[in-house]
Amino acid sequence: MYAGKLAERAPTSTIIQQPRHPYTQMLVSSLPEVGVRYADKKLAGIPGSPPSLLNPPTGCRFRARCPLAFARCVEEPPFVEVDTDHSVACWKATGTDA
Repeated sequence: MYAGKLAERAPTSTIIQQPRHPYTQMLVSSLPEVGVRYADKKLAGIPGSPPSLLNPPTGCRFRARCPLAFARCVEEPPFVEVDTDHSVACWKATGTDA
């Protein structure tokens, strides 16, 4: 979930091992790994700031921070099942970016 909208839904193992939404991918990559030293692998944050929930943007709420954002992201993406028990709301991740 990002800024009050569902971004991706899947079993935990799928979310951790095969995230499809750019926000989920960036969120998972920002988590520390057990047994890995910070000096060996620096944590990556997500640049920018979340949008205001008092006046949220139209379309994809993650688009201002998304490295894959393009013109169509001003439209709200559909929540599409991309695999069994795995749904994503992203034009690029669902292949509906035509």
